[in-house]
This record gives sequence, C-alpha cells and structure tokens, in this order.
Amino acid sequence: MAIIIEEERSGVGPFGLISWAVIILTIVVSVYYIFFIQPKTDIKSIPIDFQNTEKISGLSIDISRIINNPRFDGRTSFPVPQPSANIGRGNPFTPFAR
Repeated sequence: MAIIIEEERSGVGPFGLISWAVIILTIVVSVYYIFFIQPKTDIKSIPIDFQNTEKISGLSIDISRIINNPRFDGRTSFPVPQPSANIGRGNPFTPFAR
C-alpha cells in the first residue's frame, strides 16, 4: 500500500489574487460603461433630400395597374449565363493523385 503525503496548499497566492482582481475590475468597468454611461450623440440636421419623405409616404400605389399595363407585359427577360456543371471533383473526399 502506497502512502501519499501531500503538502496542503495555503490560499490562492499573489498571482491568483491579482488575476481575480483584474477579472472583477474588468467586469465592473464593463457593466458601468454599458449600463450607466449615456453615449454622446451628435444631433445633425436632416438632409434636404429626406425632409419631404412624409409627402411620399402618403402616396398609395395600385399594383394591379402596374401589372396589367401593356408596357409591363411587353418586357423581355434576358437569361443569365449559367456556369458549366463540371465544377469541382465528383467525390471531394478522394485523395489527390500523386
């Protein structure tokens, strides 16, 4: 039977104490800046282009007039060229030939 004698540790030590102090200080400062400090906001004037948006927001658009318009029906669609289908290997897990 083996007898194991271990020395009892005494406390955290100076490095552990400093580490915990830094962690707690970081958490406290983070919480303070996130929840208690009001951000500085710069109130700028509204650009001239955006001042008349209330007039535009009141407009009503009849979608059926647009869809049933002969100019809308007369448009042509241009197909987008598709890439070739032979991209990559058939089995990506096969080893490369040497």
